[in-house]
Amino acid sequence: MFQYRKFTMFLARHMSLLVMLVLAIMLAGCQTNASPPLAAQSAPHASCDWALPDSFSPMTVAQVAAALESEGFEVRAAESGIGLVSAERSSPTVYYDRHTPRPSLGGFVLGGSGGGFSSGVGISVGMDGMGRGEREDATLIEQVSVRVNGRQVQVRRDMRTFGWRGELKASRDGSDAVFCQSLRSLLTKQAAAALVEQVPALQRQ
Repeated sequence: MFQYRKFTMFLARHMSLLVMLVLAIMLAGCQTNASPPLAAQSAPHASCDWALPDSFSPMTVAQVAAALESEGFEVRAAESGIGLVSAERSSPTVYYDRHTPRPSLGGFVLGGSGGGFSSGVGISVGMDGMGRGEREDATLIEQVSVRVNGRQVQVRRDMRTFGWRGELKASRDGSDAVFCQSLRSLLTKQAAAALVEQVPALQRQ
């Protein structure tokens, strides 16, 4: 009984330290698991930079602009002098507003019987806001820039999601393999078609 009383008195004296320790662990976990609204930017995929075959004519700004417009983009600028085309398109999407996890405190009791010492101080750990979050209508904005230098083509795409109030919700680099390979295939077909059109003119010469 004496040893039990010493143990319970020790717990009572050091309970505040125990509470602080567990709270520190909880807060560290929250900081680790919370996802920021803006994702880290990744490097463009290798397929976003390529060169047309030597047999093709140099790519033109007009060809790039036509290809982007056929994909639903609106050309914002086309500078033939520097070989740069900038375009943009928007589409409706859904954004899930993920809440930051919040710690919650409860309690448990340490105690004894038969006249022994008891303590009513304790903690329990819980997390709120770990679900998918609230669904919100949003708009996805894709901004694309294509630089052409002869047969060399470089594509970059930036993707941003805006909430219905107009606030920026998320941003990421969209220069991925799927988009760049699709645009590359389209531009290559256009360049091949332009080459075919030139053949009769050369034959007439």
